[in-house]
Amino acid sequence: MTPLILHHYPQSPVAHKVRMALGIAGASWQSVEIPRLPPKPLLVPLTAGYRRTPVLQIGADIYCDSQNIAQAIDQSAAPHRLFPDQTYGMAMMISNWAETTLFDLSVRLVLTHALGKVPEEFIRDRGSLYFESNWTEASLRAALPSVMLELRASLGYRHHYYLFQELSSKQVLLIQMDQYRTLLCFLHSLH
Repeated sequence: MTPLILHHYPQSPVAHKVRMALGIAGASWQSVEIPRLPPKPLLVPLTAGYRRTPVLQIGADIYCDSQNIAQAIDQSAAPHRLFPDQTYGMAMMISNWAETTLFDLSVRLVLTHALGKVPEEFIRDRGSLYFESNWTEASLRAALPSVMLELRASLGYRHHYYLFQELSSKQVLLIQMDQYRTLLCFLHSLH
């Protein structure tokens, strides 16, 4: 079996999610720790310029973005499937909401509160990824009440139940969004 190699750094919440997926799948994998901030001279040439974390390597194949990585893990020779019984579509829909809307708002909130408390180069680097191109500390602070309202509205979906997948004529798999939100908040609190 071709080894799975995860290029990551320990503090990344997205890398943590991928490490958890590798564990759930029971996959054997190797770790390559990469720098938290650019430059990333060994990663960027491998990924043709992609600089985000994590990146999964399986032989000569490179998988960027956690959704692509999850699919690659699921299709690998790992002992357990991540998406049994055709749940891939719904899992990716929920993951997309969590990794775009929820994550982006959470990053804005966390980084705005971190202004003056973490190294400026870290804020500048992440700001180039998550904020508008002409952002300033003042504009981030001014937008904070709006960001908090958007995040609250996004998390308000926790009162709904969603049908994931009909497994048989009598059995359905449901996920309660409050439980999923709790998991996401836990993962985001780890970094």
